[in-house]
Amino acid sequence: MPLDQIRSRRIHLGHDYWNQIRGERPMPARADFNPIDVPSLLPYIMLSDVFYDPLRIRYRLVGTRISEIEGQDLTGKWIDEDAWPEDLEAWYEDYRIVTQSRAPLFGRDDLVYPERSHIGYEWALLPLSNDGQTVNMILEVIVFEKEPELVHYPLKDRKAAKVRPLEADPSDG
Repeated sequence: MPLDQIRSRRIHLGHDYWNQIRGERPMPARADFNPIDVPSLLPYIMLSDVFYDPLRIRYRLVGTRISEIEGQDLTGKWIDEDAWPEDLEAWYEDYRIVTQSRAPLFGRDDLVYPERSHIGYEWALLPLSNDGQTVNMILEVIVFEKEPELVHYPLKDRKAAKVRPLEADPSDG
């Protein structure tokens, strides 16, 4: 999805920061990312290690708000241990796009709970590279609609539903 269709200020802040630390290079390195520079984003970010042959993703760092909403801390886990079978291939396709293009990717998806309506979220996958060529980490920013309610409805209780417009959320600072 094009960045100009993303409504979340946090996603835009994350992308602006990624561009700032990137400078004239295709991608910034992990060493360029200083959490002190973006304290308001920290609860909403993930740093993921990228492994190749085959492509695999491991969560190196998971923000506190994401962990609260997830209902568990995913730090150190592989995406295969977290994702629901119906989501896994779609997420891997997004990671493939980012690792091959070496460019950011943005999206909007839904969480669907058995007893509730859809809750949207927006995300950014921002590539990082130690050598300027190979994506070895991805800085992820995830912003949930109706965020305060989600703590009571862990992600493990939901089912997948792809792309729907995100409603404005006043909690997205």
